[in-house]
Amino acid sequence: MDNRKHMGNITDCGETGSGSRTVEQDGAGRELSETLVIRELDIEEYRGKTYEFVYETPGFYDFDVRENEFALEYKSFERPVRKSFTDSLISQWLESPCLYGAFRNGCLAGIAEGSMESWNNRFRINNFLIFEEFRRQGIGTLLMQRMLRRAREEKARMTVLETQSCNVNAIQFYRRCGFEIIGFDLYCYSNQDPQRGEVRIEMGTVQPGLCIHCTDRMNA
Repeated sequence: MDNRKHMGNITDCGETGSGSRTVEQDGAGRELSETLVIRELDIEEYRGKTYEFVYETPGFYDFDVRENEFALEYKSFERPVRKSFTDSLISQWLESPCLYGAFRNGCLAGIAEGSMESWNNRFRINNFLIFEEFRRQGIGTLLMQRMLRRAREEKARMTVLETQSCNVNAIQFYRRCGFEIIGFDLYCYSNQDPQRGEVRIEMGTVQPGLCIHCTDRMNA
């Protein structure tokens, strides 16, 4: 599955969340619509559903890789670049996948897919997208908080995800959510990734109470 994630432009309407109507707040304390509901979705209902992922970026992070060190330098494009691709949800190879949707006024505003990686006890966010018309409304923050809570429930030592060096807005968002760059792959998508300014970046955040070098499962 192509994991170049985190933005989209398709909206499914007519679905409603369960539970009481409550007023939510985003990370900055801004009040959100009382009809915003985040709920777990049925895996089989959404398996194989295809979405178009779209984002616009003003620049990219250029990698300067040397024998014993590397550095990142932000560079602007001459004009904002719009990128898009399609991808489907819930690949068969995922281990114990979960799927959450954010619904505003009955419309699917965002979706997040995750799964455990038991071999190293990490929780991976495989897909994370907020549809274009619902961005910058605090919905992504709430959806990410739910995914991080799921990782804690799974007793994962870390939560990790993949993004690209050209997805500047996504990188900034993940950093605000507590993620940091933990690795990269210069040639994940093609042999020209560095020249294209689209290098795979791994980001991660350690569960509270654990250092980044810990390997033991959480006790609580």
